[in-house]
Amino acid sequence: FKTKEILAPLMKTNIENSLNEKSLIRRYRLLGKENAIDSYDIPVREQNVNKLKEIGVQIIYTLNWLNAVSCYLTQEQILLLSTFNFIEKIQKVKSIKYIEKEKIEETSVIGKFGVKSIEELNYGSSYQQLLLSDIPKIHNENITGKGVRIGLFDSGFDWRKHESLTNSRVIAEWDFVFNDSITYNEQNDIASQHNHGTYVFSIIGGFKPGSLIGSSFESEFILAKTEDTRSEKHIEEDNFVAALEW
Repeated sequence: FKTKEILAPLMKTNIENSLNEKSLIRRYRLLGKENAIDSYDIPVREQNVNKLKEIGVQIIYTLNWLNAVSCYLTQEQILLLSTFNFIEKIQKVKSIKYIEKEKIEETSVIGKFGVKSIEELNYGSSYQQLLLSDIPKIHNENITGKGVRIGLFDSGFDWRKHESLTNSRVIAEWDFVFNDSITYNEQNDIASQHNHGTYVFSIIGGFKPGSLIGSSFESEFILAKTEDTRSEKHIEEDNFVAALEW
């Protein structure tokens, strides 16, 4: 849409009151108290949304930050909406298309692993996957996950025997299925129980040059076995919530 309401003091106060405490603390820290609420937070004009509904537009989301709605439109509706003076533009929701990227040049030092460049880091078969998200460029800025703590909730973790995970920084692990500290397969597990969690862990935190390097290989990890592959029951939701509190 073209415009929003003006951010008046009362509206600003109401928006601020609608946010939870942690959100406000984060905004105050990053933006300063005076700038914590801005025009992006102003709701989309209700009359604009109602006008679309009146002509039968199926709205999916109302997006304050974009001052827009996402919706399903017929060709006839597109033509009609293009005549409304309060609409700035109509565009198709974007899709992602993979484009082959050029090999990244050597530029910097990776850190304590003694690697001087991306080529020396030797991603092996994980290179193309990481390239989809430009992870090698991030690594080349010495951003490798150090100082970040990641919690993984999954089916189990046979990380001590996985060649890319044996030196991982695991600071805690707990099995919420059998209520013990063993997150790899136990006697009552089916054979594939810990596979999925191990695979996920490896693509995030794995480090074996020439074979597999994870996107955040210097992070520290908390592992929670919450998924029970023997069945699909609501108890797994309880496991998940218990893991969140833990």
